[in-house]
Amino acid sequence: LATGEGDDSYTFWNLQERILAGAEFNLGSFLFVGAAGGIQFYQGGSDYESKREYLEDKGLVKNIDERHDWRPTASVWIGPRLGNGGAIAVEFDMTFASKPKEWNSLLGISYFHPSGFHGSVFTSSNTSFAVSFGKSFLF
Repeated sequence: LATGEGDDSYTFWNLQERILAGAEFNLGSFLFVGAAGGIQFYQGGSDYESKREYLEDKGLVKNIDERHDWRPTASVWIGPRLGNGGAIAVEFDMTFASKPKEWNSLLGISYFHPSGFHGSVFTSSNTSFAVSFGKSFLF
């Protein structure tokens, strides 16, 4: 990528969806702990993905993540409940691949609003620092 064939910058996009089933338990009035397992789907694309596929075709890199795929995932969390239904959680996630050295782990802290919206700050084995926002749907 640092050669004359490389570009100054690359763009990319990625979407991830998780379907988890688990349980959460109250330990007293304000503390909770939970665990879940399920599947994480992802899709991505861009000029970065195109260059990565080109380099893989030349045998220069190994592209372990295709443009779309799924992997089993598991999650555990613990945290305090706040007044009015909000919560803060420390979470550890593991996304499994076919080879253990390609597993991805995540450690983060999240805030959950009573409306179901949530935000997280986390670090993972393939990202130094990231922020996420989402909406939880409970059935």
